[in-house]
Amino acid sequence: MSVASAIYENVTGALSLVFAIVVLSRVLLWLRAHAHRPAAATGDTELAGLLDTLVTHRTHRLAAIVAEDGRPLRTAFVDASPDDRFEIGSLSKVVTGLVIADGIDRGELSLDTRLDALVDDVAPTLADITVAQLVTHTSGLPRLPSTTAMTLRVLAHGLFLTNPYARITAQRVLTDAARSRRGRVGESSYSNLGASVAGISVAAAQGVSYAELVQDRLFTPIGMVDTSALSHGTRAPRGWHGGRRAARWSMDGYAPAGGVVSTPADIARLAQALVDRSAPGIDTSVEPVGRGRGIFWILDSHGGAWHNGETGGYSGFLTLEVAPVRRVIVVLADSVPAEEQQRIAEKIGDALSVR
Repeated sequence: MSVASAIYENVTGALSLVFAIVVLSRVLLWLRAHAHRPAAATGDTELAGLLDTLVTHRTHRLAAIVAEDGRPLRTAFVDASPDDRFEIGSLSKVVTGLVIADGIDRGELSLDTRLDALVDDVAPTLADITVAQLVTHTSGLPRLPSTTAMTLRVLAHGLFLTNPYARITAQRVLTDAARSRRGRVGESSYSNLGASVAGISVAAAQGVSYAELVQDRLFTPIGMVDTSALSHGTRAPRGWHGGRRAARWSMDGYAPAGGVVSTPADIARLAQALVDRSAPGIDTSVEPVGRGRGIFWILDSHGGAWHNGETGGYSGFLTLEVAPVRRVIVVLADSVPAEEQQRIAEKIGDALSVR
């Protein structure tokens, strides 16, 4: 046997072994995930009964919240409690939208306000972007920065479930945004980068950080005492991605897009405030702005609105219904994908509508 043939056989054998190990590990993870059986639901009797029929092997910890006009607030839980912490992912955009709408109501800005009126020395490539473009994802900014560093972060997350947003400052977000604007204004492109720029910029105009702005304008007024957008705040436990534990997602610069950590008790307070319209900015935030969107809300054909959220190991869904009654349904879970929590929330809504 030649040296070349020996090397080829050794390399081929090694690659085959690696492939077999990868396949075996995936099979074991699949078996682990599907062997899991969620605990029986507790809480409101009707809501808990619905959860017992709706949750699947993907469910570990889960909270369901229903706030309805004229009825008491209701909650139910699967292996969770009102004070457990959950990463709420892109439901943070609803939070950001409310404080932006509140700023509009206060006369501090408008949908037509440009970034150069909010941020000192903003980069020329960002100067003409308006608030309306940011909150409807039509600013020309991509989902994430088109930088080598972010590409590597996303790749690492895909392989090892790491946090791709760790230790990225607000200034870095603005710098990356200035380098990444490629699309044409008016083209719809869902953008975590754009949402972060929006929250950072509105806060900068008030001389505070985003975390300080949402604390002062939203969390404190409606009593969300255990909710924070601080990257160094108390974190949620590690969530689940399939059969694997995912890294916690603490954020700084990307907090307006997905960095809020909350509890079912606090999200229930938010849900009730959305129902009784005591949440700052609620009416303005759900007014149509463009392309079926309010201020970060996705509007439905019945006058309602919704948003979902997902981190490496958490997901959630929030829907605001306005007919035949005003109602908010929220499902939070320490597992992905968000489509699972959306399915549960929609089934809860269907069941409550025919009672």
